[in-house]
Amino acid sequence: MPEVTNKKPLRISIHRGGTFTDCICKVINGDDIIVKILSVDPKNYADAPTEAIRRVLEIHYKTSIPRGSELDLKDVVKDWIRMGTTVAANALLERKGERTALLVTEGFKDILYIDNQFDLSIRRSKPLYLDVFEVKERVIVGACSDSNLCTVKLQSPGPVGSIVGTSGEIIEVLQPIDLASTRVYLRDIYKKGFRSLAVCLMHSYIFPTHELQIRELALEIGFKYISLSHQTSPRPKLVPRGNSTVVDAYLTPNIE
Repeated sequence: MPEVTNKKPLRISIHRGGTFTDCICKVINGDDIIVKILSVDPKNYADAPTEAIRRVLEIHYKTSIPRGSELDLKDVVKDWIRMGTTVAANALLERKGERTALLVTEGFKDILYIDNQFDLSIRRSKPLYLDVFEVKERVIVGACSDSNLCTVKLQSPGPVGSIVGTSGEIIEVLQPIDLASTRVYLRDIYKKGFRSLAVCLMHSYIFPTHELQIRELALEIGFKYISLSHQTSPRPKLVPRGNSTVVDAYLTPNIE
């Protein structure tokens, strides 16, 4: 991009719809710049939001900026390129997201299908994920002194290790992750055409190690889209954390 100088900071807002992409640039102490282009126009540009920004800068600086050149954003207010899209909403409503597999702690295979069960008249929609795998791993938060309250403790000879979680709490590893069986599963679904994974393990919001290990395996195999719950929605409750992670894995390929 040609060297340009302008003392009027820019704020750029973009909405990428299914048909058109609209871009409004607020120029401090200046006139707004409005650009409207097709969201998909592969003969002219690969990415509509980037093209919209390029056209805004051309208008603002009154100079030609070749397509494909690096855009100089020095006059854009820091952290002020905002973008919204209905593409993800449409894909969700029409069930046209990526084929997604869910990996969850062993024993919780149906947790997102069961959900919270507070509604007396339950109407379940079909899950967004098409396959689910129970990862052999288990951790608990803190020591369990009362065996009547800690059923998982009754099913285990005892923790095999303890570690301090990101919250400062003690995490007891009752069962280290079985990477071998996880690798076999990932290879199998990759051969079946799956490319998107949602990984949601118990207590990963303060103990992300096992989720990160799964990501490394998935990357080695070739998966491109890997949503980890401790990054997508770092919160204690497994159900909302899992739902957010599945939606992220299901829709991300559509909005890239």
